Amino acid sequence: MIIPFAGLEIAALSAAAWWAARRSGDFERIALDDGRITVETGHGGRLERHEFHTGWARLVTAADGSMALRSHGREIVIGRYCGEESRKVLARELRDRLAARGF
Repeated sequence: MIIPFAGLEIAALSAAAWWAARRSGDFERIALDDGRITVETGHGGRLERHEFHTGWARLVTAADGSMALRSHGREIVIGRYCGEESRKVLARELRDRLAARGF
């Protein structure tokens, strides 16, 4: 009876290790320059790049603390990999930088 349970445990550990390795490369990068906000995300091996004009982009925060950049009917969630405090710092810094550019 021990062998089937040991095999099941090894299979579960292997699946967890595979999932963790696949997600270890996930990232989010936000850059502001030349009137553009560029958001690059890597999720599950897939790379996405979104650009917004700083004059039109708006930072939207929800009651649950999630944030998104929105412009012209497009929206991208940002701060997914941040904790609650880091998300607040990101929101404050992003708002300050947008305001400093006169937008």
